[in-house]
Amino acid sequence: MKCTKCEGSGYYRPRDLYNRPMTARRCIDCGGPQGAKARRTDPQTSHDAAASMRGAADAQRRQVLGTLALHGPLTADEIDEHVEWRATTAGRRLKELETAGLVVRTPVTRPTRSGRQATVWSLTT
Repeated sequence: MKCTKCEGSGYYRPRDLYNRPMTARRCIDCGGPQGAKARRTDPQTSHDAAASMRGAADAQRRQVLGTLALHGPLTADEIDEHVEWRATTAGRRLKELETAGLVVRTPVTRPTRSGRQATVWSLTT
């Protein structure tokens, strides 16, 4: 699969400090993240949905960064409340932003709406 950004030769899965594969794939040539995708066997509607999410995900990442800049360190749940998203949207974008080095997990946790403890995220300095 070619990179949608640079038409590069493909993607690789980076590894973390413990040599475990990370979730996000990166372009071999430009290092950019792999965009939303659909399998070759998926119906056209899945391909259309994946293509439409490429721009939406970028906008969501910008909203997460803006919310953290405005309100300071927050949990994913708190970000979802501030921007009125579903409960899992900010978490996905935070992981992508962490991979890009734009946000970090703090050692602080706070309770979510369900009462479980959640990681507090902040912008990198």
